Amino acid sequence: MPKYIAHSLKLFLIISVLSIHVAAEPEIYDFAIERQDIGGALLALAEQSDRQIFVRSSLLRTKDVGPVTGALSLSQALAALLEGT
Repeated sequence: MPKYIAHSLKLFLIISVLSIHVAAEPEIYDFAIERQDIGGALLALAEQSDRQIFVRSSLLRTKDVGPVTGALSLSQALAALLEGT
């Protein structure tokens, strides 16, 4: 195996391991989502975490949720937002 391929493979494996380690640590966001209908709250959650959230429109009832504020992971914020629904 040529030396440059071996080095490329080692670099790929190092990056892969680092990516797995980083993925295991949840990213923390500073959320400030006011009480509002579920659709608006999920949109705010997506915007504030720079993520895409896909939901079937039939699941978006007109129920109000929130507020959610503070430094939370995406899953913590989503759980707090949907608490009681």
